[in-house]
Amino acid sequence: MIRKIAQYKVKLRQLDEVKRATKEYVAAVAVFEPATEYHAYVMQDGITFVHLMAFADEDAENRHRAAPHTQKFEAMIYPRCEGKPKISVLTPIP
Repeated sequence: MIRKIAQYKVKLRQLDEVKRATKEYVAAVAVFEPATEYHAYVMQDGITFVHLMAFADEDAENRHRAAPHTQKFEAMIYPRCEGKPKISVLTPIP
């Protein structure tokens, strides 16, 4: 299982638009990638978003990255971020 976390801050004036797009995106992942675990949260500051994701394997992650719903979401989100999203691999503690 591949687990990752993505974190980014959005521009306050575009917060509502980003929230709507994020809800739509999470719903699309659930429909088109039922084996993928995907959750999105907003932190206490109201503008920092955190996405937790888990893919069965590298092929599943590659399909996710290439999926039309992912491409659409990234194209919408990136210009509305205060900097580039940070994506990190999560490793279980043995």
